[in-house]
Amino acid sequence: MKRLGAAILLSLVVTLAIASPSDAAGGTSLKAAPFLESGHTYVANFSSDRLHDGNAEFWKARLLSGDDLSLNGTRNRQARYLMVQIFPEGTDDSTLARRRPLYEGRLNTLVQVAASQAGTYPVEITCRTAGRCGAIRFQVSITHQVSLYVPRSARLGLTGTFTVIVRTPSGEPLTSRGLVISLYGLWSGNGSTSLTHHVLGSATTVDGKADVSYRLPTGLTGKTIALQATSAGFAYRAASSSLCSAKVA
Repeated sequence: MKRLGAAILLSLVVTLAIASPSDAAGGTSLKAAPFLESGHTYVANFSSDRLHDGNAEFWKARLLSGDDLSLNGTRNRQARYLMVQIFPEGTDDSTLARRRPLYEGRLNTLVQVAASQAGTYPVEITCRTAGRCGAIRFQVSITHQVSLYVPRSARLGLTGTFTVIVRTPSGEPLTSRGLVISLYGLWSGNGSTSLTHHVLGSATTVDGKADVSYRLPTGLTGKTIALQATSAGFAYRAASSSLCSAKVA
């Protein structure tokens, strides 16, 4: 039984290693290129990987409008010999030679590109030295941009649900359990004229909106307060809405 358990454990470890995108090599063509995932490490291996024309590897990145793609190979000095080219959305193997890259630079700097539209963006890494480049690891980050919308004015009960509209920069509705929308109330209290922030609640984003349940102090009845929404989540850029003037009934 111990041998069987050890064999099962070894099989599980091997399976996880194969399934993980970390340290994944690139493809020899855009068609065969794997997709980059945010938060993972990849390897441009010019020692043992199969290469396009002997000196290039390819990856692809799925990006939404307004997304930021970053490649970071600055921890490795040999990365200065690797040239990174990121091509426009829609570039394929047949058009690669004719397309002008959106970005061109060395991997020993922080590579950053902002997507102007949603689509698949090819990434080519090339060895630009007569010697061997070896295996160079680089980290990938994809940051999504969001826009939050609240009405200019509203009427609130002391308890209820307030809806925040969540969109991509190009207007598409977002759904993400990892994107949390928080609702803040701004009002003065205890005889002070300055406004203070109060957390009213939070909710995840589904079908382009976040329905936030809230509860207000009874002392606000008949008063006008301000509301503002903010967003936070892994791989999302922090955002905030405009202010909503809300009369508490």
